[in-house]
Amino acid sequence: MFIHSQVNLCDTMSNLSQIKLVKDNAVTYIAGYVSRNVSKHETCTDCSAALIGDISKCEASELLAIKNRGGLKIPSSGTITVCNATEQCFHRLQYEKPPNCRGFAETVIVRVTEEVMSKRDAVFPELYNHMFE
Repeated sequence: MFIHSQVNLCDTMSNLSQIKLVKDNAVTYIAGYVSRNVSKHETCTDCSAALIGDISKCEASELLAIKNRGGLKIPSSGTITVCNATEQCFHRLQYEKPPNCRGFAETVIVRVTEEVMSKRDAVFPELYNHMFE
């Protein structure tokens, strides 16, 4: 019985690890989409550059590598951080406030901004002094 429980626990842990890997890859892929689309419309070159990262520094990039046909951008770690915070906030709010209710998008924006701004380290450190230029 004890050995069977250990095997089930190992299977569960392995499944959770796989789910996290898939989720991280999906969020990174979405962050790449965000990077590409926002940088298209951003007129400030410093701000646009802060959205784009380096594939060698991108941890969950398997899906990006598979799906990229040349048009995707590699997201910066800051962009991935914001997209992760958004994904987590969305899941938390699904139970408090259904996504189809009024003000849902605004609630997500406010909560994600609060979470990202409360981080100890700057999410986009290269832009730390940029807003004062």
